Amino acid sequence: FDLLIEEEASVSIVSFGMSEEDVRRVMRSPSMMVGTDGSAISPKGILGRGKPHPRFYGTFPRILGHYVREEGVLTLQEAVRKMTSMPAQKIGLKDRGLLREGMVADIVVFDANEILDQATFTDPHR
Repeated sequence: FDLLIEEEASVSIVSFGMSEEDVRRVMRSPSMMVGTDGSAISPKGILGRGKPHPRFYGTFPRILGHYVREEGVLTLQEAVRKMTSMPAQKIGLKDRGLLREGMVADIVVFDANEILDQATFTDPHR
């Protein structure tokens, strides 16, 4: 009960339902795309209360740092395609997902040798 009081009755359970071997196998599938249902939120203010799932911040860095650079499950190009043009095409966004004249685009610059997910269950805002 102390935990419920301390966290104002906002507690979660974390369980893992897939083995790393399964994750790698699914990731290699030609139809697999990368996405998340989390969103980055400020650790300050009312939205920063509680502990969001680490995927809010770490999904894409995890793929690029762990599964691309460290594990070699995907090439960098394939991972970026599975995060950008592939999902855009799947849901019919014809003017997004590619860096091409006339397309709507946001650009994220990162160092492929350094990118790393740092969010944890105890410190998810990293």
